[in-house]
Amino acid sequence: RSLAHAAARTESTPRGLLVELNKLLTPDLKRGFFVSAACASIDPRTGEATLASAGSRAPMLQFVSAAAGIRAVQPDGIALGLDKGPVFERSLQEAHLTLAPGDALVLATEGAFQLLGSDGKPLGDVSFRKLALAEAKSGLDGLAGRIVAAVEARLAPDPGAFDMTVVTAVRVAG
Repeated sequence: RSLAHAAARTESTPRGLLVELNKLLTPDLKRGFFVSAACASIDPRTGEATLASAGSRAPMLQFVSAAAGIRAVQPDGIALGLDKGPVFERSLQEAHLTLAPGDALVLATEGAFQLLGSDGKPLGDVSFRKLALAEAKSGLDGLAGRIVAAVEARLAPDPGAFDMTVVTAVRVAG
């Protein structure tokens, strides 16, 4: 996190930030170790968003209020630390989208999909999308917390040793 804050002082795009983070992390990671990360930048005036992913298998979700639907966005990119530069930089793609007023962007860690549900199976991408959509349709205030609560309500007593983080960005109607 500290490295990301430092890199953000000189890098203004998600891709640039991840490239810089890779340069900083790779020399210090033991062989076989890596870090997955997702990054988004949103212009609050226009709603234009740029997204990049370094090895994160969790899709970024856009709640499109006009269609009352969810759109998954998953730009390519290998994890931080697996390559010192050239292969990493070639693999890293950005995705672009526009958040209209009333839209939201939902980012979650892979743990949100890997936690075991009450049926003993991983929650999975499809179930997570359905939960996120249902909560977004109910309103955007407190969306991240409500998604986490909805996931937790469906977990097995022992859901596994995965962590879950959910971050949302909402473009208010205006």
